[in-house]
Amino acid sequence: MEIVRQADSRDLIVTIVSGGGSALLCMPHKLSCDDLTLLTRALMHAGATIEETNTIRKHLSEIQGGQLARLAHPATVLGLIFSDVPGNDIGVIASGPTVMDTTTVADARRIMKKYDLLKVCRLPDCQLRETPKDPTFFKDVTNVFLMNNTFAVEAM
Repeated sequence: MEIVRQADSRDLIVTIVSGGGSALLCMPHKLSCDDLTLLTRALMHAGATIEETNTIRKHLSEIQGGQLARLAHPATVLGLIFSDVPGNDIGVIASGPTVMDTTTVADARRIMKKYDLLKVCRLPDCQLRETPKDPTFFKDVTNVFLMNNTFAVEAM
């Protein structure tokens, strides 16, 4: 992330965004990775959808929910997208590190309340934070959809 933070308008950052990326991109805001793991497990055990789980992850992260694009700005970013998410919403795949997030802190709070998750966090309100909504951070980001489950099955 230090390299990304130091990028300027002359740099090109190429990233692979794929299924499983949410678990690998552990850079929580104010929480530890262990706390985030506990919260994710609680969501899974409660039956939360991947969209619900990743909405919360986005609002607890320093890298997901478009935060990677924000940190890389003003560099050019190329996101190569490999989907394992039903519907192939690139904002859900790996919790959308290079995508302007359409969800809000209010959405994350609603999901946490739905699954009674505030008790899992050790910090007030789990330190939810808003994801970047300024289009400036995304003007030099290109996300290219390369693969999904349907393409893989057809290829087999």
